[in-house]
Order: sequence, then structure tokens, then C-alpha cells
Amino acid sequence: MIHATNSSKDEDHWYSEDICTLETGDEYPCEEIFFKKNTDIPLRYTFIEGHGFFAIRATINYKIISIGKPSDELFVKIPQNWMNNCTDLNLGLDYILPSPIININESATVKIRLTSPPHRVNGNDTMILQFRVDETSSECQDCLTWEPKEFYFNIKNFHEYHTMIVTRIKDGSETTIDPIMNGGGHDKIPFYYYRLVFR
Repeated sequence: MIHATNSSKDEDHWYSEDICTLETGDEYPCEEIFFKKNTDIPLRYTFIEGHGFFAIRATINYKIISIGKPSDELFVKIPQNWMNNCTDLNLGLDYILPSPIININESATVKIRLTSPPHRVNGNDTMILQFRVDETSSECQDCLTWEPKEFYFNIKNFHEYHTMIVTRIKDGSETTIDPIMNGGGHDKIPFYYYRLVFR
């Protein structure tokens, strides 16, 4: 773009070297932009739209809503503790469990991974995952054991499946285990979305 030497007292005018011809035969720079004098505040943009017989000169006028620091009133509605109450709905767990039925002295393999990378919080991107028996909804609270007891996920391995072996050590009915998710932004995720139920 070339800065015009014949700019007005209120505007700075810039134009392209390329020249375009309208259907009338009139020639204009293919693009022009006008700024408020001695600023980078755009006022309007003029360009040639179309080609040949269909070429017209079009103008987009800019409306400046605000210049400078935004008003503090715009931020009043944002809670001061928003970062502690924010839940990223992309965060979650992904399971592969071929069958929830485990017979006595038998095991089931559960594959676990994260649905998206954990957040980096205070320089740490590790999410620690554990499980516990849900005492409210489990008819048998000491029927199952599982290994390992903890899983560690981070930005590098979140997409890789980790294996948990669940073994029935006592005959009984339904057992629900809940995930305990710590770190990586997972702390606020409702655990009940990711319960595992074994029969």
C-alpha cells in the first residue's frame, strides 16, 4: 500500500499500486483504506468487486465503538472466582469395558483414557485418577478389588489407554465404583458421569 500525499486534513489515505477498471471505463486503485489522521483507527475500506463488465467500486465504513481501555463496567458481571468455578466440558474419561459381569475369582479388563488433554494448572499438567466404591449405590461394598490403584495422565499420554484389572473376590450383587479425578482441570467434573457398574 502507498501513502497518499494528497490526504485530507482529517484522514490518512493509503492505496494499492494495482489499478482496476470499472464497467464505465473509470480507473481506480484496486484497494484503498482511510484512517483517522495520524492514527491507526480505520474509517473506511474501498475496493473493486467483480471483474470486467461486472466490476463495481464497493466501500465498507467502519464504526468505532470504543478506543482505549475497556470500561470496568463490562467486567462487573464476571465473578471474581471464575477460574475456580470454570468447568471445561471437553474434559472427561473414556472407557472400554467389554462386559460389566464378573464372576467370583474372575477379572475384567477396563481400558481408560482421557477425552482431551488435561489443563496446565500452576505449571502442572498431571491428572491423577483413582477409584472408590460408591457406598450409596453399591449393594456389595467389598466384593471387588482393582489394580493399579492410581493412574497418571498428562498432555503427552492422555490419549493412550491405561489398563485396570477389576477382580471379584466375593460373591455378591451390583457394585458401583466412582472415579476420583485430581488435577489438570478435572477436579470440577461431576464424577457420576463416569461411574463403572459391575454385576
